[in-house]
Amino acid sequence: EQACALAGAGWTVALVSSGDPGTFAMASVTVETAAGRGVPVEVVPGVTAASAGAAAAGAPLAGPYAALTLSDLLLPWAAIEDQLRAVAGVGMAIALFNPRSAGRPDHLARARDLLIDVLDPATPVTVVTDATGPEQTVAVTTLGSLDPTAASMRSIVLVGTADTVVAGGRVVTRRHHPRPRGGAPQATEVVR
Repeated sequence: EQACALAGAGWTVALVSSGDPGTFAMASVTVETAAGRGVPVEVVPGVTAASAGAAAAGAPLAGPYAALTLSDLLLPWAAIEDQLRAVAGVGMAIALFNPRSAGRPDHLARARDLLIDVLDPATPVTVVTDATGPEQTVAVTTLGSLDPTAASMRSIVLVGTADTVVAGGRVVTRRHHPRPRGGAPQATEVVR
C-alpha cells in the first residue's frame, strides 16, 4: 500500500522480496494493489528458492515438479493436503515453500506424514536452508527420516520421486521417457 501510494505520488519505487517475487511472494499483491490505483508495475523476475535449492542439491527437480506452500495464511490446510496428495499421486517432485515457522511449527511434520501415505518412505528429500546465501546448508535424507525441525522459513524442502537417486552425494531426478523396464531406478547410495 505504501509503495503504491508513493508511486502514485510520482516517486520511482522498488519493492524488494527474496527469491522470485512471483512465486509465493509480493508480485501478486503489488500488481493487484497497483492496478486499483492506476500505478504501473514492472515485475523483475528473480531466482526461486526451488531453483536455487535444486542447484545446491544437484538436480532433484529435473523432471515435472510442483511448487507448493505449506503456509495456511491464505489457503486452508485442507486444500494444501489435497494438493500434496494430488501431486505426490501423479509422481511429480515437490518443492515445499514456507515449510515451518514459529506460527506453523507442525506443518512440515503433517505434510511428511501425509506424503508417507502416498510415497515410499525411502524417497529422497533435500532440505536447503539459505540457498545461495552465506549460511547455506544442504541436508539430504529420506521422507521417512525427515526431521521437520531441520527446516525453517529460510528453507526449501525438495521431495523426490521414484526416479530420484543420490549419486556422488548429489540428488538427481533421472529424466527418461518412458521409464525403463524393470521399474524405478535404484539409488546409488544409501541416504540416512
